[in-house]
Amino acid sequence: MVSALIQHEWLSKSLFTIYGEVDIESIDKSPKVGLALALKP
Repeated sequence: MVSALIQHEWLSKSLFTIYGEVDIESIDKSPKVGLALALKP
């Protein structure tokens, strides 16, 4: 299992996150990918 998470604070009031995960032992399965955007008031 290989995974990665990247977070970037954008304009000091928002946080952008990208996540990916791949199971290298079962290549026939699709990788998981996620995106998130958090806004601060």
